[in-house]
Amino acid sequence: MFLGLVLFTVTAVGEDEIAGRGSKFPGFKSGQYGWGGVVGQPFAARYQRWIDWKRAWFADVGFTIDEFLVTHANYAIYLISEDDRWKMDRRVGTALFNVFGGVMASAYLGDKEEEDSQLGLRIGGAFEYLIPKSSWSVRLEVAPVLFLSGRTAGGLEGGIAAVYYFDPKTGKGAVKDYSGESGIDDNTQKFLSGEADFEDTELSKEKPKPKAKKKRKVKKRKKKPRSKKKTKPKSEDDSYRIEKFEENEEVMVEEVEL
Repeated sequence: MFLGLVLFTVTAVGEDEIAGRGSKFPGFKSGQYGWGGVVGQPFAARYQRWIDWKRAWFADVGFTIDEFLVTHANYAIYLISEDDRWKMDRRVGTALFNVFGGVMASAYLGDKEEEDSQLGLRIGGAFEYLIPKSSWSVRLEVAPVLFLSGRTAGGLEGGIAAVYYFDPKTGKGAVKDYSGESGIDDNTQKFLSGEADFEDTELSKEKPKPKAKKKRKVKKRKKKPRSKKKTKPKSEDDSYRIEKFEENEEVMVEEVEL
C-alpha cells in the first residue's frame, strides 16, 4: 500500500508538470484547523491546527487492535518551499510531504495481566494529497515508535488518514483548490509558472489608471469694508458753484463739487 501511494504521488507530480496550470495552492493559513480520522494502527480521531503555512501540530485519540487506548501529540513540518506555494494544476490536486515527531501514551484495556501502559516517542513521515475543489485531504503516514516504558521496546504505527479543513474566520470548509474561480486567464497562469512572457498575458493589456489630480485648497481672505472718506473743500470761495434754473416758476438749486 505504501509503495502504491508513492507511485500515485510521483504520477500526480508528473501530471502537474505536464499540465502546467491551475489551482494556485497558496499554503495553509495560521490558525486554520481540521478534524478527521485515521484507519490503521491505531484507529483514531484527529485534530490538526496550522502554526503557519508550512508547520502544524496534530493530536490523535483512538485504540489499537491489541486493546490499547492510545493518544498522540505531534509536531509536523511540511517540506514545501516558497515556489511550491503556487503549484498550478487543474487536473489533479496538490501532493505534499511532511515529517513529524511527537510523544505517545497508551493504556491497556484488556484482560491480560502481563500487558501494561506504555509511553514512547514517535518519528514518521506522511504523503498528503489535497483533493481538488474540496476541503478534504487524504494522507498515508508511517511512524516507528520507541517505547520508554512497558514490556515492548518498540513498534510501528501507520495508516490512512483523512482530514477536513475549516476556515477559522467563517467556520466553513476551507477549499484548497481555487481553479475555475480565480478569474485569471491561461496566459497569466503560464506567466506565473514561467512558461509565457508578460507581453502574452492579459495583465499587459490593462491600461494604467490616470492619476487623480490633487485639488489645492485656496484660503479666501475676507474683504474689509472700505471706509468712505469725506473730502473737504479746498477753500470756502470756490468750493461750490451754484446754478439756478427757472422752470415752471420753480427754482431748482444744484450743488456741483469742483
